[in-house]
Amino acid sequence: ERIEKKRAEIGVALDKLGRLVAGDKETAQFKVVTATRATYVTSQQEILKMVAESRKDEAVQYLLTTMRKSQNDYLNELRTLIKLELEEVAQANQQASTAYRSTRAMMIVLTLLSAALAGFIVFWITRSITRPIAACVDVAEKLSEGDTDQRVEVRGKDETSQLLASM
Repeated sequence: ERIEKKRAEIGVALDKLGRLVAGDKETAQFKVVTATRATYVTSQQEILKMVAESRKDEAVQYLLTTMRKSQNDYLNELRTLIKLELEEVAQANQQASTAYRSTRAMMIVLTLLSAALAGFIVFWITRSITRPIAACVDVAEKLSEGDTDQRVEVRGKDETSQLLASM
């Protein structure tokens, strides 16, 4: 009874695993696992039948030969499936790491380009403010020295341009 219960639990677990298996190799190996499990379950049922019929010597012999072989085959195929799945996980991990590194590099480059662009914009804005003010200061200094023959080129309509125009 316990064996039947555990066999059913393993069957449910294998059904879940079967839905999760991806890839051609893994799917083919999963089919091999289920086939070898079916052979093992048949062996298990046969030995239980022998024990129930009190054929203990025959059951022991069957256990040591046929059932042991089917059990080993089943376990070996499970190990092969596990190995394939571990390889698949390692490959997915490698792909994720590669994607992470390339994305990180792209973000660094974009950050540097953004910083350079921001620096250029700051320089351009600062220069557009300081040049007219420097020209205004230059004209004011010359006016204070008595040189009233100053020509001022005014561009724009902002406050600095208005100040230059008034000079």
